[in-house]
Amino acid sequence: MERDPDALAFTFLGDGEQESGRWTYSRLDQESKALAALLQEHNLAGERVLLLLPSSLELVRALFGCVYAGSTFVVSALPPPRKEAAFQRLLSIAVDCRPRGVITTAKLKEAFQSGLAGAPGLEGLRWLTDEDVGAAGEWNPPDLAGDSLAFLQYTSGSTAAPRGVMVSHENLLANVGQIAEGMALKQGDVDVCWLPLHHDMGLVGMLFGNVFASMSCVLMSPLHFIQRPIRWLKAISRYRGHVSGGPNFAYDLCLRKIAIDQCEGIDLSSWRVAFNGAEPVRAATLERFAEKFAVLGLRPQALYPCYGLAEATLFVVGKTSDRAVVRTYDAAALKEDRVAPAPAGEGARALVSCGRPRGQEAVIADLETARRCPPGRIGEIWVAGPNVCQGYWELPQESARTFGARLAGEPEAGPFLRTGDLGFFDGGDLFVTGRYKDLIIIAGSNHYPQDIEQTVEDGTPSVRSGCCVAISVDVDGEEERLVVLAEVPRGEVLDESARSIRRLVAAEHDLRVHDVVLVRPGGIPKTTSGKNQRHACKAAYRNGELARWESPVEV
Repeated sequence: MERDPDALAFTFLGDGEQESGRWTYSRLDQESKALAALLQEHNLAGERVLLLLPSSLELVRALFGCVYAGSTFVVSALPPPRKEAAFQRLLSIAVDCRPRGVITTAKLKEAFQSGLAGAPGLEGLRWLTDEDVGAAGEWNPPDLAGDSLAFLQYTSGSTAAPRGVMVSHENLLANVGQIAEGMALKQGDVDVCWLPLHHDMGLVGMLFGNVFASMSCVLMSPLHFIQRPIRWLKAISRYRGHVSGGPNFAYDLCLRKIAIDQCEGIDLSSWRVAFNGAEPVRAATLERFAEKFAVLGLRPQALYPCYGLAEATLFVVGKTSDRAVVRTYDAAALKEDRVAPAPAGEGARALVSCGRPRGQEAVIADLETARRCPPGRIGEIWVAGPNVCQGYWELPQESARTFGARLAGEPEAGPFLRTGDLGFFDGGDLFVTGRYKDLIIIAGSNHYPQDIEQTVEDGTPSVRSGCCVAISVDVDGEEERLVVLAEVPRGEVLDESARSIRRLVAAEHDLRVHDVVLVRPGGIPKTTSGKNQRHACKAAYRNGELARWESPVEV
């Protein structure tokens, strides 16, 4: 902020298109210190503070205000009205982290105060709103060390119950530095962000990464992107954005929802880093996105596959070559945890390189022996570096298992973070093949659920993109059976869709589908960042809680 205080720091597009506010770095500094003084006056320095704010400049102020005060912030997604499950998630986070204070708006305070304040451990919460900012006295610089907690990042819960990842100031600084180096960020660059700021990709990669590199950030609400994805491309064009991105589903959404004849006047030639991470990066998506939007000036070199996770603060590896690297491998060998290059075509699977580590170490470890895998073998991705976080909040045993892994026969190596993801290195590049907890093992063969899901989505037009989940279930104590869940819109012929799914999976994967469950739009449980929750899907299936269509479909 001292480098150029009058430079533009954040611009917010209140409706996804029109500006509703701009803050320079000087204004951000002043606003953050005013809030920090209020937090200190209420004795919240060194305490956990829950942020209940929509995407806005006020949320940006709250995040930096907590840093300035020396408070540990916990930023949560706002549960939509009448969504009890979403409120219960918020409540579980609050009960787990036991904040001493809450920063919110007057309207949201009225909506949430009674529901939170009566929960165990949440008595005596101090509620602060925008109206209180500026009423405090002088700000005092906090006494912080590198290992002081900056925030708790609650995991999305795609494979397990949410857990609070303890992110220190050292972890945060290390990782934004790795991101800046990996993406060649520089002062004066513009990033465009629609990502939710309660999620690590938006929070660390865009918001804190923006300030670290002295960039200018254009923010919009995730809802406004989802409603009209073209707003994202319009913002990149209008503000000459250099850096922007999101999970693979965001690129797929643009491909489905944006027609080129709607894009008159859009120029994407400034887009230098179009990062794609947080879920499996699909080769077909990269190819189609580059091809479709080339007429708008998008260069294929901009596509930037990467890989990371909250437990590593965010970023682990990113693209290092001029273009995204896509290689094809024998699909049958991959099922046996072997890596065998193969020509493109039947029996081959295309995988996208996520790049190489930046300022950290990544190894492939055997799941059974904990030894380093030899070349040509698939194992669990383990990571070590200054960005690897301290552990899970008040879960010492789980923290030791996840963050304290050691390679057998290499006592001086590590400790490593066990990511729970499977992959391999080929020519120095990391290829991610899936999550080992999500592996579907039938008749002794490994099947990656995302492969089955892609087959169903590609071959069944009635299935909504990004809304198919393959799981395995134990039926009557016997071996695992395959179940496919898929969202289809009102008016589809259910029997025909189900038969199509069974035929496709049998033909492509030599698997019999035990059950096809066709559910209403919105019926697949998802994380707050839009990822399918396989763990929650399996639980909902077992408990009979899925919003199935009846046959014939109701009209």
